[in-house]
Amino acid sequence: MTSRSGSSTLNRPRYEAGKRIAGYAKDLPGLNLRLEACDGASSKAMSDLISSLSLPLAGVMLLSASINDRLFSAHDEDSWSSPFISKVHVFKALEAACSLESLDFIIAFSSATILGSLGQANYAGAHSALDYLLRTLPNAFSLVCPATLDSPLFEATNELNTDVTRWS
Repeated sequence: MTSRSGSSTLNRPRYEAGKRIAGYAKDLPGLNLRLEACDGASSKAMSDLISSLSLPLAGVMLLSASINDRLFSAHDEDSWSSPFISKVHVFKALEAACSLESLDFIIAFSSATILGSLGQANYAGAHSALDYLLRTLPNAFSLVCPATLDSPLFEATNELNTDVTRWS
């Protein structure tokens, strides 16, 4: 498992469920769980991470997200492009680091359509671009996840939704 902050992510407020799940999974027999700090959008960082594995990489679950919600008319180039880095650039780095066709699976997760945020046009666009890149891979698909009400991502998005509704 990777994030830009690695295992320190689990020490943030509101990440208790993630901390419990990681603690449980680390003790499962036959599972070697690592929580690594990695800039997933960096081809070099992705290659270094994959080459450090003791076993071949079997599959990938892309759960990356970038919250930069605002009304469509309020986006500038930076705010519009941030979710593309977390979706498309991560995929491109993975593609440069390994043979995607050799993996057992690639699952790209999205929450954009379930949350229904007024300000997530950029996130939905980024995931649509990722879907386009996945389209030719027989071992890849996208999955829209239901919202988990007590997750930090959902709570942050709800706070932003309140702001976007107030601003519109």
